[in-house]
Amino acid sequence: MLIHTSIGPTSAGRYLVTYITPGSTVPTVACDCSTSGQAAAEATRLNLEQRAREMVLQCDRGARGLSGTYHELGAT
Repeated sequence: MLIHTSIGPTSAGRYLVTYITPGSTVPTVACDCSTSGQAAAEATRLNLEQRAREMVLQCDRGARGLSGTYHELGAT
């Protein structure tokens, strides 16, 4: 799963929501925000949305008799 984090401010005074590109250590920008609070809220929203999608996939796989992808999602 991607983990979105907020960083900034940039040299232009903007705040970015990023995630590490899979298979590398390079951050990818998911969105550009004008305040730290907006960036933090967007990172949280993206992480929760991704988690919800994965839980739906796990339920579907479980109904089909298949195992889930991320076992730690059921721990919370």
